[in-house]
Amino acid sequence: MDSLNRIISPDPEPSNKRPNNDTAENPKPKKHRRGRHEPEPDWSAQMREKVAKSSNRVGHACDRCKLKKMRCTPDVNGCGCCIVLNLPCKVTDRVTGETFVRGAAGKMYQEIDKLQQESIDQKMQIAIWQHKCALLEQMVENLQERTNTPVSDDFGTFEVGYI
Repeated sequence: MDSLNRIISPDPEPSNKRPNNDTAENPKPKKHRRGRHEPEPDWSAQMREKVAKSSNRVGHACDRCKLKKMRCTPDVNGCGCCIVLNLPCKVTDRVTGETFVRGAAGKMYQEIDKLQQESIDQKMQIAIWQHKCALLEQMVENLQERTNTPVSDDFGTFEVGYI
């Protein structure tokens, strides 16, 4: 009978608003938009918090793109957004929770290869200089032997040496 009375009798206060039961039970916190002059937040710290309570999925996007839900273009030097903004493109490993800069491992391998090549080149230079040094020592010994031997000419034999 109550339901019939409700249908027949109009609401005492007609309102244009829909009743929203979610706001009374679960108020959502208001999101803060970062201003133009505010510093860039630590995306990796936020990503580590998210990883701690996430599932087993493996992500390939950088931390900034993942949190902003943007498309990430994985590249050796970083994603397009991070390159344009001149930010380090950091990726957090979902298994270990370790944060690293995308492309840093490749750059390190290139640097190691370059240093190894420089080391080989310097060893070759050392070998060349040691060979030249040995030749110079032989020349010095030959000169010393020549200066210590007696020399003869038309006037007689005499010894050349140090004064």
